[in-house]
Amino acid sequence: MNTTQTLTIKTLRTWRDHDGGVAYQATLGLNGRTVGQVTEDGYGGALLYKIPSHDAPRWAAYLATLPPAEPYQDVVGEQIDALVGAFLEAREAVRFQRQLAKALTTKTVFRLATDPVSEYRTLNAPFSDHVRQFLVGKYGAAVVILNTPLV
Repeated sequence: MNTTQTLTIKTLRTWRDHDGGVAYQATLGLNGRTVGQVTEDGYGGALLYKIPSHDAPRWAAYLATLPPAEPYQDVVGEQIDALVGAFLEAREAVRFQRQLAKALTTKTVFRLATDPVSEYRTLNAPFSDHVRQFLVGKYGAAVVILNTPLV
């Protein structure tokens, strides 16, 4: 008998909480079957679990597979936070790539060597040699133009 239980997030809804952080509600799955919901409301305190009574035995069996925890430690909550964090990072990366791809079609996209890797700047003009000369004249060797093909 397979005793390995895999906790997954089947759906995720996020919103900004009262102080600008991320709050969420996630539908939880165990081995592909929905077993309930968890909510992080953004007001501090524990995660709020909503496990229907018909799924309680499956949930209890999952909890029994977890290692012993310190008092007041929410091992499941830590797993859920890690899953939600990974999902949100992946979603943000996809959003960033889509924005960059869209900008590259109509604008000149560039960054300076001192800019964070996750940021770029745009010039509202299609890339051309004239635009390249303007940027190099303004920023010097510190400018990295993203519209240019890699050689």
